[in-house]
Amino acid sequence: GHGIISFCYGSKNIKKVGWVDNETYIDNSNIMLDENLKAFNRKYDTNIEYSYVYDIESTIEHLIDYEVVTIDGEHTYEGKLRDLDLAKSSGAKLILVDDYFWESQVRYAIRYWANKNNLNLYLVHTFRGLAIFDMTKNQQYIYQLKNNGIVIDLINTEIIKY
Repeated sequence: GHGIISFCYGSKNIKKVGWVDNETYIDNSNIMLDENLKAFNRKYDTNIEYSYVYDIESTIEHLIDYEVVTIDGEHTYEGKLRDLDLAKSSGAKLILVDDYFWESQVRYAIRYWANKNNLNLYLVHTFRGLAIFDMTKNQQYIYQLKNNGIVIDLINTEIIKY
């Protein structure tokens, strides 16, 4: 849940966030993030809307309204491929995937999925590694990220095309 809080803090225009978490990794993680977002809204006098679902079956309907989908989900090869396919089928224009450098199974799945879908893979050197897929034809989000910091703060962070 800390990743979503970071995105909220780093974006001046964010109005709505959502997530899917079946709580297999951390018990009560949805409640923790719910409490974190309530505290964030109070502290910064914002009114960011948010919602979440627990089950994979509801994922597509839940994510359909979002331009950006961030994945910090299951860390198995098969699980990451499923997460990426769900994000793609949601119609998201930008897909962010955490833990590229941290977990080898995540890295292998991301690279395989990029090749299978003929997509450019961009990497941001963060502590655990952030993979970025710009799903737009003209790669408009990568340029916005690099030049304006629209979605995440890339100051002093190099984007590398893989």
